[in-house]
Amino acid sequence: MFAAADKIGPLHGLVNAAAEAGKPVEFLDLAADDAERIWRTNFLGAMNCCQLASKRMSLKHGGTGGKIVNITSQAASSGGYRRIPYAASKAALELLTVSLGSELAEHGILVTAVSPGLIDTEQLPDDGETRRKQIAKSVPLGRMGHADEVASTVSWLMSSGASYITGAIIPVNGGRRA
Repeated sequence: MFAAADKIGPLHGLVNAAAEAGKPVEFLDLAADDAERIWRTNFLGAMNCCQLASKRMSLKHGGTGGKIVNITSQAASSGGYRRIPYAASKAALELLTVSLGSELAEHGILVTAVSPGLIDTEQLPDDGETRRKQIAKSVPLGRMGHADEVASTVSWLMSSGASYITGAIIPVNGGRRA
């Protein structure tokens, strides 16, 4: 990915959006291999991409500065019922975001995260329309979010309008905290 980007020109931004939730499983039955796979995708993969992108964007290393936006999850703070590796890896990604926000500022790199809540995507379990309406009632705005609302937040963070924001986690959750 980065070799291809190097052929195009200077790198100005990175959005880390890869994620794997895994299947819901009771903690006592959680297989170590499954937890490691989720951790590698959600945290280590994102961390490696942050490092590779930062080396290219760093003002101190000949870059022109840039922005990194990590996609986390409200599960990072509310927990992940039967998805503990997912929630823990997203919590680690949020801590990485805050840490890099401070450390990479002197390199001209702003690092933030978007933390979606209940977003109406194909990743949500298909529990039927009645269940989806019940879930929507738990959100203060009375509905689930849409992928374009998450994308709009990412787009804004990548824009010049967010030039004084780093180390922040932006919730896109309709007001729902858990």
